[in-house]
Amino acid sequence: MSDLAKIVWAVVSHFPEGVSAKKLVKLIYFIDLKAAETLGHTISGADYLYHHYGPLPCHFYHARDELLQGMVAVALRPTFGLDWHLHRPQQVCDLNATYNPQERQIVVDVLQELGDREGSLLERMSKETEPLKQARKGELLQLTRAGRQRAAWERMGIPVEEIDSIVEHRTPRQEKEAGCPEAELQIIPDLEPLRKRANAACMGEESPEG
Repeated sequence: MSDLAKIVWAVVSHFPEGVSAKKLVKLIYFIDLKAAETLGHTISGADYLYHHYGPLPCHFYHARDELLQGMVAVALRPTFGLDWHLHRPQQVCDLNATYNPQERQIVVDVLQELGDREGSLLERMSKETEPLKQARKGELLQLTRAGRQRAAWERMGIPVEEIDSIVEHRTPRQEKEAGCPEAELQIIPDLEPLRKRANAACMGEESPEG
């Protein structure tokens, strides 16, 4: 089972009656964002695409389909015109067996904090996060602060290799003085667009609109 499928299963298992596609996707995003900020890496291992509806993990539906063999059920939800997917757990994911203590705590914390929010609210919240603010629609998001810094340098037309070389030779004091706060990254002018990295397969996947 892929890491993305595992986190889909973990989130679905939190909702005995099921969870809509939009809410599911956004909760996974907030889990990965917190992991990226806390641990320096995501839990799902997925790349995130800046979609019209907010952050979308690439190959989300492939991961969902991995779980349809007896772990997760998908049913129609006809009372909502924009959400036809309802994911219900048939087997519950054991977080203790699936994740290390740090990862497990992140999953638990995000579900406790945001699990009762509606999908539409989570979508609005996701659009206010730094990765969304610092990217354009159709691009892959940078969930770690280091990734956003590198993207900002790329926008300025400065080769990443050159930045890495400078950083390698900085003293601890120089490193501290050269810090680039998130607020500063947001006002760096777009002198050069980020290279297009989202592949066509990601763009072609169905989108969780509900």
